[in-house]
Amino acid sequence: MFEDSGIYQYYMNEAVEWVIMDIAEKVYQMVRDIPRGKVTTYGAIAKKLGIGPRQVGQILHVNPHPSSPFVSGRSSLEVPCHRVIRSDRTIAEGYAFGGEFKQREKLTEEGIVFVRGKILKAFVI
Repeated sequence: MFEDSGIYQYYMNEAVEWVIMDIAEKVYQMVRDIPRGKVTTYGAIAKKLGIGPRQVGQILHVNPHPSSPFVSGRSSLEVPCHRVIRSDRTIAEGYAFGGEFKQREKLTEEGIVFVRGKILKAFVI
């Protein structure tokens, strides 16, 4: 009965939008919880949330609050997505906030060690 109405379609779209926003916020919160000097993988976040690692990457690619060197202190909204890496412990090529070099630079500043392009296992949580 209601399925044919524009009202039903509106509410269905609204519900889908809320679910997507809820998942994104969960991803952002998990990334906020990664301590300085540690990293985790797209896959580890995805597994905990029951989504795919590419979804995690897409959500982080549009991160509205990446960590910024221009902000003093740490904002509660800051999402340090540079701390999320591929499961083979390498950096993804498409880091949205300055490219692969910038991500590596941020991680190195936090004390993360790379050997032959991979982050040492001791830094992965």
